[in-house]
Amino acid sequence: MSLGSKLSDAKVSFAIFKRDIKRLLVNPVALVVTLGVCVIPSLYAWYNIVANWDPYGNTQGIKIAIANNDQALRTT
Repeated sequence: MSLGSKLSDAKVSFAIFKRDIKRLLVNPVALVVTLGVCVIPSLYAWYNIVANWDPYGNTQGIKIAIANNDQALRTT
């Protein structure tokens, strides 16, 4: 593949992208759906990051038990 065909492919790809953006800006429903698809996953991620930021921060009142059922090694 030559450099000229790569540049040509890039120009075609950019022209398609530009056309899609223009069509998106003309159609308000498509714009709202696109923005929702972009924003909702970010909000979900931010919410989960904040929720799990310090999972051990409030564990001082939790009671725990330790069980050890190991048997000692016998050396002869």
